[in-house]
Amino acid sequence: MFVGFDLGGTALKYGVVDERGTVLSESQVSTPENVEKLLLTLEDIWKNLKNDHPHIQTAGFGIPGIFDKKEQKILQSPNYPDLDNFALVPALARFMDVPFCV
Repeated sequence: MFVGFDLGGTALKYGVVDERGTVLSESQVSTPENVEKLLLTLEDIWKNLKNDHPHIQTAGFGIPGIFDKKEQKILQSPNYPDLDNFALVPALARFMDVPFCV
């Protein structure tokens, strides 16, 4: 099973698919107003997804903006300026217990 997250200007959408690409669950919440609330929301969502789907193998994050792979941070995000120059990957790694990519 795989999880995808899509951070937009108004909504954080996410879903779980199986190996065949069949959507097993999908949902969305309003985009949190700042990075601290974003991380708390993502951690909550992650815990609930892992409870409902304990065999998740990996996750992917779609976030608009410029991502520096070497620095593992968002350099600039047009929809979410609170993420500008934010080290996103280390913050997510605190609670993500599977490989993931941004």
